Amino acid sequence: MKKDVIYIWAGIIFLVMSSCSTKTSVDENSDTDLIEITKDQFQSEKMLFGKPEQYLFEEKVHFTGKIVPKTNGMAKISVPVGGIVKNINIQPGELVKKGEKIMAIGGSAIIDLQQQFASSAAKIKHLKADYDRAQILYNDNIKTESEFLIIESNYKAELGIYSALKLKLQSMGINLEEIQKGLYQNSYWVTAPIKGQVVNFDFSLGQFVSSDQYAAEIVNNHEIQLQIAVFEKDLQQMGIGQKVVFSLLGDSIEYQGQINFMNHIIDADTKSSSCYAEIYDKGKSFAINQMVNGNVIVEADSIIAVPNQAVVSAGDLNFVLVKEDENENTFHLHKVEIRTGRANQEYVELLGFSENTEILISGGYNLLSF
Repeated sequence: MKKDVIYIWAGIIFLVMSSCSTKTSVDENSDTDLIEITKDQFQSEKMLFGKPEQYLFEEKVHFTGKIVPKTNGMAKISVPVGGIVKNINIQPGELVKKGEKIMAIGGSAIIDLQQQFASSAAKIKHLKADYDRAQILYNDNIKTESEFLIIESNYKAELGIYSALKLKLQSMGINLEEIQKGLYQNSYWVTAPIKGQVVNFDFSLGQFVSSDQYAAEIVNNHEIQLQIAVFEKDLQQMGIGQKVVFSLLGDSIEYQGQINFMNHIIDADTKSSSCYAEIYDKGKSFAINQMVNGNVIVEADSIIAVPNQAVVSAGDLNFVLVKEDENENTFHLHKVEIRTGRANQEYVELLGFSENTEILISGGYNLLSF
């Protein structure tokens, strides 16, 4: 009898547990792709609905580079004739205008050139008169050809000397008419060929400067460009006209430009090529040789995309939660497998997905159970 009672209670317990187990499986629902959340949960988890949107996807190539002067934004100054520094009119780092006096160069070589020019100028007048007269006589068959050629040769030889001296003195800014009057200058001024800032100036009064030395360097900080170091693997993607976005090292402010020169020669040591870009932000005062980081936009395309947090991955599969319907207290969502395309740090492309579909774009990761 006691055993019968035990069996009866065991049977009752089994039926109760079986009933509870059956109830649990029904609550979890046979369709695991359907998810129900309360509106209180939606708000507390800071969830957000949205729709796929048109997004400008940019394919980028990262680069490092620096600010450099354009070819017309930098000038290295040399003296046409060597001599002694007689006067200095500027300080290193000073801003100068085009044509402004930098320093005066003097010495015996400058005086000798003026004397040679004055002598050649006087001689050329005499030889020119002889040449004109000989040409008339030769045309009238009074002088022989050989006589005329000797006179012509002497005239043209001296004319070459005169022209060379004239050009050299003009490069020094010396007044030629004053020389022919016997008024010589004991020095001449070296002037700035461009406006800008004087750099690399290291001369003092009394120091000798030869014509094969650079006397100073001037850089115009407003005539600048961006020099970009591009690795060999990225070079084929790049081309003239592509947009450039960059920022100075340690600075978050972005500036823009456009590639205007491509160098297709790879440096054997760095395995990179130097390309150049025009800088749009003319109002910004950049410093020469400032280092930068940036990206070249090699391709831009409008795509259908959603924020990265809207997509949840499981292995090779990707899913989003589509809003099916709602009532007063709950939202009903449907887990949908999707195909993705291009992606960056913010957005991911959806392939073959409707723009009008409302999905959970934020806060849905913990709702998905794989």
